[in-house]
Amino acid sequence: MKFLFSLFLLTFFSFMPAFSQITELKPGAASRNEQSEAGIQFFHGSWEEVLKESNTKNKPIFIDVFTSWCGPCKKMARDVFTQPNVGDFLTNTSLTIK
Repeated sequence: MKFLFSLFLLTFFSFMPAFSQITELKPGAASRNEQSEAGIQFFHGSWEEVLKESNTKNKPIFIDVFTSWCGPCKKMARDVFTQPNVGDFLTNTSLTIK
């Protein structure tokens, strides 16, 4: 039984590096905390504030659901959400929250 448990632990920890992600900023890349002028400007506030603002402006709510480990989410944030035409469209037609 000890052998099987040891084998399980060895197998489990040998695959850990494959699932971990090390993210490094490329030279000249903006950090996550920096906001660019172009692209989507996400609403910052509580859910109640978002609902109130949505009702006041009569706009639907666009919710960006993401995780830190999601590759397509990072690609969307980097390549799509920073485009001026996407930002202008979503800002004019909806409230965007992340």
